[in-house]
Amino acid sequence: MLLSYFITIMSVYLNVCDNYSISSIIDNEKCNSTIFVSMVVMGIFAILYELDRKDNVSLSCIVALLIGIYGLIYFNEDLFIHYIFASLVFLSILFFMNHHSYINRSKFLYFLFYLQIFILCVTIVNMYKQCAILYQETFLIFNFAIFYLYLHYLSEQ
Repeated sequence: MLLSYFITIMSVYLNVCDNYSISSIIDNEKCNSTIFVSMVVMGIFAILYELDRKDNVSLSCIVALLIGIYGLIYFNEDLFIHYIFASLVFLSILFFMNHHSYINRSKFLYFLFYLQIFILCVTIVNMYKQCAILYQETFLIFNFAIFYLYLHYLSEQ
């Protein structure tokens, strides 16, 4: 799962240039098929992992997140439906983080959850100002990755 996530990150990183957002990178025809394949592989592992955890709320959030990601890859950012899928991605991440913060009662998870909300608000404001949001989106993804890995760490204890 981590390897497929790393491939996606490297594909995006290698195509940063002067892009406005992560969506503008994954819309690029030279890397979106690589990103799609690695996200499908990562999605399979994520679903298997969530099935093993036997938490239907968590599984539903991950499935919604994956549908949103696939929609972002498939639909160009110039289309309105792209923003519906983007909203699905961010809402499913927030629900996932809220659910697990509550279940685990971890101050660190709560901190990451509230940080995610703050960064998302900054991202939305910058998007409406038509400023580049690439770094905010990157930080949102990185923050969620830390959350997900820490959650795995907690479940191993």
